[in-house]
Amino acid sequence: FTFLSAFLLSSKYNFNNSTETIAFWKKRFIRVWPLFAISSILLYVIDFNPFLPTLKGLVGISPFWAPEPTTMWYVAMLLSLYLLTPFIVQGGFKSQCIRAIIIMCVLGILQIVFKSVVPKTFNYFTVYLIGLLLGRNLDTKVMGFFMSKKTFVITVSWMILMTVCYISCNDFVKSLAGVVGIISIIHLSVLISQRIDLNSNIGIIIKLLSYTSFCAYLFHREVIWSLLQILSQNHGWPLFLEVLLVGVPLSFILAYIIQISYDKFVNITNYKSKN
Repeated sequence: FTFLSAFLLSSKYNFNNSTETIAFWKKRFIRVWPLFAISSILLYVIDFNPFLPTLKGLVGISPFWAPEPTTMWYVAMLLSLYLLTPFIVQGGFKSQCIRAIIIMCVLGILQIVFKSVVPKTFNYFTVYLIGLLLGRNLDTKVMGFFMSKKTFVITVSWMILMTVCYISCNDFVKSLAGVVGIISIIHLSVLISQRIDLNSNIGIIIKLLSYTSFCAYLFHREVIWSLLQILSQNHGWPLFLEVLLVGVPLSFILAYIIQISYDKFVNITNYKSKN
């Protein structure tokens, strides 16, 4: 998600002027922050996350000031990346690379001086920045590479690495799988997009999952917590299966209801403001 989000955003937006940049920030903020804030507060209420990490997450500084709020750390980091996106993709490829390197150096300095940066921030910033650079500088030669037989071999290698990673839990294998996976994800995404009719049954399911996945990420903890209050007498495999077979589908159903209700609210608010 991190890589594809950067890849698609940098190829979609030009950021030629301040109006477009502000519109991008506004759209991302409205899309992400209010629901993120509601979920963060609920997780604090059910005693899943402490107050200070929750507050740092809400103001977007938790990636740079550990400890971070569990689960919600990712969204706080994503908001930081969205804020930086228009500045990174300006100019030519060399200047984009220099800005990306400067950002990573600043993170490194923060870690050296304050030792406060969440380690995962380095990994996800790197993946997002690579996605921005590739998406912004995509051409026929690059696209040809992603569709070549060589890339297919890389994709198969990535799947093997992911299997080894799951079995061994080795950090080096994880990092290697992440780098190889960046190429593989583009390869698989292009292949799937070319072969699936979005109006077919499979296409509709993919669109529904895409539409609800972010909201499901935000609120699945609350759904599972509520379920555990009911199923607390179970343990081991029975509990796992109940959460998997009931909790996961319920999370997506609830996420769809929340997302479509929120989108309708935003549309009504925008309509009233225009009139």
